[in-house]
Formats: sequence, C-alpha cells, structure tokens
Amino acid sequence: MKLVAPTLALVLSASGLSVLHASAPRMTATGTVVDADGNPTAGMTVGFYCIPTGKTGDDAEVGDSSATGPDGTFVLDGLPAGKCNFSVEAPWGTCDSNDPGSPCSRANIWDVPVKEGVNIHGLRLIAPPRPPPSGSVSGRIVAQDGTPVARHRVVAACAREGGAPGRTAWSSVTSADGTFTLKHLPLGLCRLRVEDCEGASCLPLSVPDRYAPCGPSETCVEVTVVEGHDTTLELRLK
Repeated sequence: MKLVAPTLALVLSASGLSVLHASAPRMTATGTVVDADGNPTAGMTVGFYCIPTGKTGDDAEVGDSSATGPDGTFVLDGLPAGKCNFSVEAPWGTCDSNDPGSPCSRANIWDVPVKEGVNIHGLRLIAPPRPPPSGSVSGRIVAQDGTPVARHRVVAACAREGGAPGRTAWSSVTSADGTFTLKHLPLGLCRLRVEDCEGASCLPLSVPDRYAPCGPSETCVEVTVVEGHDTTLELRLK
C-alpha cells in the first residue's frame, strides 16, 4: 500500500561517499475481482505484466501474483512506472484473449498507465467465466479383425442446451493403438463419425449394441454425454 522509495547504493572513496546507482521507485496496485454478476470472488490469482517507461516488450517485468481474499480484494506490489496489464487466473483456468468480443476481455485490464510516485487503487477485474458442465468420450477404433486403426479422425457433433446435434464439432485423431479421447463435450446427445486423416469421407461403422445408429443413411453412432463422466466405446469399421 506504500510507495517503495528509491534506493541509493553508496561506496566510500578517497573523496568521500559516491553514488553508484539509484533504483526507481515502485508502486502498488489494489483492486477487487468480481464475478459476472458483480459479486466479490475469492480464490482468484491476480498478476501483472509491465513495460517500464522507455523500455520495450523485451524488458517487460512480471511481478509476484496476489490471491484474492474473501472480499475479492488483492494487493500487488512492485509495479514500475510505465504501462501494465493485469490478469486474473481462476482455479478452472485463465483468460488470455483481449478480443473485445471474448468473455476473457472482461477478465483482463490492458495498458494501464502507471506514474512514478502514484499508487493505483480501485482496479476491478472480472473472474474468468466458469466453463459449462461437460463430459468426455474415449475409446478406440478397430478393423473387422480387431486390429487397431491409427491416424483416423473421430468427430463428434453435439447438441447444446438440449437441442438436436448440430454442426459444432470436436475431433480427435487415433494414436498407434487406435485410441482416441474427446474432452469437454457439452452434455447431452453427440453423434460420432470416423473420417480418414484427409477428411475426405466418412467411414462406415459397425454400431455397438448399446449405442444407437443415427439413421439408416448415416454412418455414425449416437452417445449421451454425462457430466464428469468418461463414456467409453469401441468403434469397429465395416
């Protein structure tokens, strides 16, 4: 909360004390992290990235971070004079984008001028949006004889908010043992299909008994994604 005074390094010489160098004063920034509804948010980590006056990005300084308390407040010491960016990291992740159209743009404050001898108060940062509930699907692709099929793409087209499966897709390429994992899928119905690595065509599947085919003319498998659960299956090419 207080300014750090300049520090002088002195040396005793034949002519008396001489000044070797002086370090620049450092400032403090305080503020609050809130959620999208304006409620103070504890357990967030706030950090800063500053470019001192007269310096370039190659000379940027990254200071020690500060955790928000129960009231969402934080204190950051050691800011140089110049321009500083302030960012928030949540236990579930961080935001790196300053795109005005991104929810992350509200989690970060960019290019704040810091003047020598003047502390900054009242910064207000928005906690990164919590990701929606999700699940995952994993398994492997095999040929008719059970041989693992590598370098094929599994694509999931998933519904959102209870609707029918749409065009939003997640994908994973099988490894040498034919395995794949699709993470962070929205809850509900997803349709899986298999493509070759060129993405040129969908390959027909033998549908496991416990999963339903998408339809008579579609070569895909429907699965239901459950929150926090990894649905596993084996896809066998015809």
